[in-house]
Amino acid sequence: MEELIRLEDLNVSFATTNGYKPIIKGINLSIQPGEIVGLVGESGSGKSVTARSIVRLNDERTLTDYEGAIYYKEDNILDYSPKQLRQFRQGVASMVFQDPMSSLNPLMTIGKQLIEAIRMADTSISQGQAREKALDLMNRSGLRRAEQLLDALPHELSGGMQQRIMIAIALAKDPVLLIADEATTALDVTIQAQILDLFKEIQQNLNTAFLFITHDLTIAQALCDRIVVMKDGHILEVAPTETLFTEPLHPYTLQLFSAIPGLKQPQREHIQRMKEEAQQTLSAENLIIWDLASEQPGVLSEVTPGHELLVQHQSNQAKGDIR
Repeated sequence: MEELIRLEDLNVSFATTNGYKPIIKGINLSIQPGEIVGLVGESGSGKSVTARSIVRLNDERTLTDYEGAIYYKEDNILDYSPKQLRQFRQGVASMVFQDPMSSLNPLMTIGKQLIEAIRMADTSISQGQAREKALDLMNRSGLRRAEQLLDALPHELSGGMQQRIMIAIALAKDPVLLIADEATTALDVTIQAQILDLFKEIQQNLNTAFLFITHDLTIAQALCDRIVVMKDGHILEVAPTETLFTEPLHPYTLQLFSAIPGLKQPQREHIQRMKEEAQQTLSAENLIIWDLASEQPGVLSEVTPGHELLVQHQSNQAKGDIR
């Protein structure tokens, strides 16, 4: 299957008074059409910067330097002109953020904001057609009394309703990729579950792909097809959700699991089994290896089909007899 989005050796650095500071460090990641990919890790791991890089929103917050590539199909988004980037944001990828009140205009009615988003995505549509589509999107996003809500201001809606409006606005562009950046974090558990169900419905009915950013592994488990674990700007582990929860390999992933109260901890027998089944690939006498691990960025290596793990590059500086 053709990849929808592919990040290839992506490095992202932000300008500071002391030069550019690296934030994302040589990551590789792909998203298939209709797939829900979870991006997990603690605060400061680089999740949001990675997501914002796909739609180039980092550029609007600070001077940003990119290296590597972000492909939409076969086009490198980093090479897009301002016009191409606008078209990409309007017709391919949309974002839903954590706090809807910071995204909604408090002085504009819900209807006006939604209709404006629809007409920006399709300039040929009339005001009346945009209104009908707005009602359809609100109904599709699980909002009751949509007709009445069109004339409401954002502060008149609950947090869950505001987030549903943001989802409706995101869907106005008919995106093939929806990026949800901690989109359920500020909601209570009941509304949170409803939003997750809504995301599933959108995926199944529209074949929309998702990049779902969260620090909550249990939410990622409930929603995602595949999970990517990040720390300090690196991707440490990638696996199908069921595999990650039953056979995690990276020590950091195991630490994340152990930090969640009440979560059934994965068994570690598979790690010992892998060690026992591993074949000896070399033996050495009088071998000296200089430790360059801290200087090596590491690479993702596939240990089983679909399960990737960050491993250090091997040092090329060695002395002794290897056979």
